[in-house]
Amino acid sequence: TKDSNNPLLSSYSFISSAKKTSFRSFSSDYWTFGEDFYSQPVSFESKYPKNIEFAETYVWEDFRTKNVTGKITEIKTAEDLALFAYLVNTGVDYKGLEVALKANIDLSGKYWVPIGKDSEHTFNGKFVGNGYTIKYASVEESSLAKTNETKVHYAGIFGYVKDAEISGLTLLGGKISGECTGGLVGYAENVKFQAIVNRNNVMGDSYAGGLVGYSKGCSFENCNNYAEVKNTDNYNSTEVYVGGIAGQIVDGNLITLDSLNDKGIQNYGVVYIQESNFCNIFDSDKFP
Repeated sequence: TKDSNNPLLSSYSFISSAKKTSFRSFSSDYWTFGEDFYSQPVSFESKYPKNIEFAETYVWEDFRTKNVTGKITEIKTAEDLALFAYLVNTGVDYKGLEVALKANIDLSGKYWVPIGKDSEHTFNGKFVGNGYTIKYASVEESSLAKTNETKVHYAGIFGYVKDAEISGLTLLGGKISGECTGGLVGYAENVKFQAIVNRNNVMGDSYAGGLVGYSKGCSFENCNNYAEVKNTDNYNSTEVYVGGIAGQIVDGNLITLDSLNDKGIQNYGVVYIQESNFCNIFDSDKFP
């Protein structure tokens, strides 16, 4: 739907008029989540308390499960998920393996390091969410406290994913920010996404999408975004891509209104942009 009254929204942001009346600024001290997405404010500080007792920043990687040898393939706790991220980020290959979520995961209180930190350390297996929820993830520069990096290049629950499948997963109440940012995955190449619900708010410097920041050769089915998605004002490129499902799609199937409806793909969140040219449910190159 076209919105000529709100300068923050692109011409084709696919937000229903009922949702627009409840517009919230991402940069405020509150963000919304849950079934009653637009009417339930939650204090960011209450979910991500600052560490005032110790000088160093807590990251989940430091609290990973330690009593598992080899590759972990069943995730039952936040510590298990942190171990899984640590293994992928240190070069463990998950090709041909299935990783199954066995419980809801709460990531509050510590910063999250995305699974798959770059093109040399990617997740390339099958992640089955089994309908469970990963909630209250916080990804930002503080996630890199134990590294020499100053910018989260690929931000999400997963950072860099290639030749993989992710299904049956809900993301709730998180705040994800970085350069190439998605509520679920920052950068995805040849990935099949099925039955994903995102309620993680997203901010990206160059690419920002409800599910995926940058999507190359991926497919989506029964995927929905309910969160706010926007770009930051830290971008340094002439074009910034922001979208309800993906910031930009490259080498994917042409998306039409009919195929969106047939495949159960929808954006219900507020998508807005500052000083940029593109804003869409996927991106304006693929959608009229």
